[in-house]
Amino acid sequence: MGPWVGGLAIGAGFGYPVVAWIGAGLDVAALGTVGLAALLDKRVRTSDPATHAHV
Repeated sequence: MGPWVGGLAIGAGFGYPVVAWIGAGLDVAALGTVGLAALLDKRVRTSDPATHAHV
């Protein structure tokens, strides 16, 4: 998705420096997605007693 959006920005006349900002924005979005997935996974694991391993 990054190269496609970067190509759109360059094609629209924004220039090459904007590609770095697009990359940084996509990085932040990816980190947010990973954080949200980890939070949701933790909530599911702690709320469902059937998923707890008994050692």
